[in-house]
Amino acid sequence: MTHAGYDDAELMRIQSETLYLLDGRRRIIGINEPSQTADTAVFVGTTRLGRELLAAADMPDPIEEELRMQCERETDIMQMIKTIEQYLPVKQIWIGPAYVFPSEPGEPSADPGIVLIDQSNVYLLETYFPEIKSEIEERLPVIGCVIGDTAVSVCCSARTSAKAAEASLSTASEFRGRGLAAKAAARWGWEIRRLGRIPLYSTAWDNLSSQRIARKLDLYQYGTDFHITIQRNCL
Repeated sequence: MTHAGYDDAELMRIQSETLYLLDGRRRIIGINEPSQTADTAVFVGTTRLGRELLAAADMPDPIEEELRMQCERETDIMQMIKTIEQYLPVKQIWIGPAYVFPSEPGEPSADPGIVLIDQSNVYLLETYFPEIKSEIEERLPVIGCVIGDTAVSVCCSARTSAKAAEASLSTASEFRGRGLAAKAAARWGWEIRRLGRIPLYSTAWDNLSSQRIARKLDLYQYGTDFHITIQRNCL
């Protein structure tokens, strides 16, 4: 299946280049996000067209090759962990669906509570999202669902590349369950399309509320993301 001219494998490749900073060999040298350490050992993006594996740039070549052979057969998580731990101790495993927003979204309704936040009204983030306020230039566009003079739900760009942006979605705990996050995310996706990029959205399999938002917004699941992080400086 193609989506806005891209098939599933191409979307996964675009996502990997949005999530990570890669060297000339397409190995991971960093995470494409402010204030994040490069602790990803392996990323595996699976679509109906195949798998893409990215490994940390400092991973020994024989270990990377063994992981690639394992992925060609089947993704055996326990076997991959054993292989990676020849390199460094595994810290965390993360797996979940990867989505893309509709290629031709309808223009969002004129809801006065859904606000595009920038330096001119960044004070809206002070109460619940001070970390986004401090990084607002890297997170644009930032969409807030505002009550009074406070953003209570925010969708912004977690990671941005030349072709795409990955959504970050948060709602203050006392305001959850009201449908606010879906409204903020819909406007964010529209803004990203307006800027000429592909709006991407991924979550974990155990985050059921996030998956419900994906269904509500009619997002297309093009694949599954699988990350294994490692403990650096563990000695």
